[in-house]
Amino acid sequence: MKTKDLKKTDNPHFVHSPFRYSGNQIYALDALLSLIPEHRYYAEPFCGGASIFFGKSKAEGNWLNDIDKELIETYIAIRDQPETLIAALTGEEISERRYNHFKTEFIPRNGFETAVRWFYLNRTSRIETMSKFWRRDKKITPIPTDWVNSILECSKKLQGVRLTCGDFEKIINEAPEGSFLVITPPYSIHHSSAQNREHKHPFERESHFRLANALKLIDGKVRFLVTYNEHEELRRMYSWGDHIIISNLPNKPPQKEEIVIMNYKI
Repeated sequence: MKTKDLKKTDNPHFVHSPFRYSGNQIYALDALLSLIPEHRYYAEPFCGGASIFFGKSKAEGNWLNDIDKELIETYIAIRDQPETLIAALTGEEISERRYNHFKTEFIPRNGFETAVRWFYLNRTSRIETMSKFWRRDKKITPIPTDWVNSILECSKKLQGVRLTCGDFEKIINEAPEGSFLVITPPYSIHHSSAQNREHKHPFERESHFRLANALKLIDGKVRFLVTYNEHEELRRMYSWGDHIIISNLPNKPPQKEEIVIMNYKI
């Protein structure tokens, strides 16, 4: 199956992710949301910017996980201490001086200070770079007036959400019956080892195969959706699943497509 056009739909549950993050999920959000079945429990083993979680309605139970501890510490601060986080960021300016302070001089003493640093660097760095190699985005110059609303809105949606840092297999294996998993592996299958080493948490080819094998063994009482940059090797790797190709992604070159693999019928 192939989608030729993405149609915008009114979504009263939509909240912008608090972070700037690379990936196609935000561009394909409407199409991805239309593929989500009814579910009581929702989980993301590679949450990253969690665009799909913030774009959909909340389930009865929700679990966001990522291997990046600093990212999860920031989510925890947004969920549990939004006003304190806002106070810590109030008065900050977007400048090369402050950017270099947070990148090279500021040493966090606890999880909350880690969140302050990570939030500032994420919101002022180039979106295509990972947090191991923060690079300042010189195009971002205004005073960050939107940070307050973003933190408050996301904090409301994160209430009651389980936040963990760990390997993806734990979430796949421990998701309760009736769960729906959205799985957005961090890097493309065709990334070379050299490219992976540029990232804070490399995801080598063997990890992609480990993920596919774990999903193949999953109980039918748990449904999942996997989304990747389209590649023919993925179609072979997930030959046992149902595939949909999302094309014509907004703000992406025409040749960019997303492959979606599911263990359920639409």
